[in-house]
Amino acid sequence: MWRVTDESFFELLALNEELQFEVDEEGRLVVMGSGGFLSSARAVIVSAQISIWSAAGGGGMVSGEGGFFRTRGSGRRAPDVAWISAERAAAAIAGDEGAGMVCPDFLVEVLSPSDQLPLLQSKMRMWLEEGVRLAWLIDPFGNAAYVYRPGGEPERHERPASLSGEDVLPGLVVDLSSVWRAE
Repeated sequence: MWRVTDESFFELLALNEELQFEVDEEGRLVVMGSGGFLSSARAVIVSAQISIWSAAGGGGMVSGEGGFFRTRGSGRRAPDVAWISAERAAAAIAGDEGAGMVCPDFLVEVLSPSDQLPLLQSKMRMWLEEGVRLAWLIDPFGNAAYVYRPGGEPERHERPASLSGEDVLPGLVVDLSSVWRAE
């Protein structure tokens, strides 16, 4: 089996700008399927609200699809939305780790037609092991949002109108009303 190195990964990205890739924990290349228009729009709706909160004083950096190398194992994963505190971002930049060797404080995954819920749930647990402090998995097809925190089981919320950034992103409330499919 061919294993992806950091060097070959960046070379592959440069040659295939229109595609998205991840590298799993075993070093295997994962070609990310297209989420389609609605899934992309849902992720943008969430990302925009977090970006506005961040710019208005929440601090840190918002990223989507940029990807993060795992700090406690191998692989490179790319959540739909990620927020990194100013402290973690500064440490990564100062440590010359700007290529993704930092764990987000918060992230969001939005289930798309090309995703499988159990695989994304496993990915969310992996993120918590990496040090993510709060994570949301939004399933518009099942009309549910799962909230993940370290040391506990995910909470399932049926079609919530909004979700809070809790103590990780104080003051953030993301309106999810336009994320749910029409009934």
